[in-house]
Amino acid sequence: MKRFIFLFLLTSFFYSCISVEFKKPQPIKGKKIIQFPNELIGTYLNSDNDTITIANTYFKATSLTIELNNNSKPSNKIDLSDNIFLKQMDKKYILNMKDEKNKSNWSIIIINKTPNGLLINTFNVDDKDFLTTLKTITKTEELRDEDGKLEKIIIDPSENEFKKILATPSLFNKSEMIKIN
Repeated sequence: MKRFIFLFLLTSFFYSCISVEFKKPQPIKGKKIIQFPNELIGTYLNSDNDTITIANTYFKATSLTIELNNNSKPSNKIDLSDNIFLKQMDKKYILNMKDEKNKSNWSIIIINKTPNGLLINTFNVDDKDFLTTLKTITKTEELRDEDGKLEKIIIDPSENEFKKILATPSLFNKSEMIKIN
């Protein structure tokens, strides 16, 4: 079983010490997709020169590190599986990744196809109004360290609440990825 060490969300641009996790894969009613659609397959580059290569059943990212097990070398390749898969809502693809540490929660990345490539959306937890805005949409559970510093936000939105989350631009960091191959 893969154990993930996330420098997390596909590019160093997205790194944050606070994670947002879902109790269930999102969207709740979305069909599980275990292969990337043809429209997403390719190699993409962002303004920080980070690349993402998407193939039928895996993706590779320059800023993501995976430790397959204690005896193997770290890799930057992620295979789609029962613990990592896509769901679709409207024209958005939601990459769901099970938290391998606690084995129950899920992290997401929202992928939008654009004319020139992809738009990758991740939570903008560093925004001072992030938590306040999120709380206006759905109930939150906040986990803090010994010093009271916020480490994790756990949410379990309804389908309508998830749609509202996706429709709130201030909750997200956006990174444009230009297709290069």
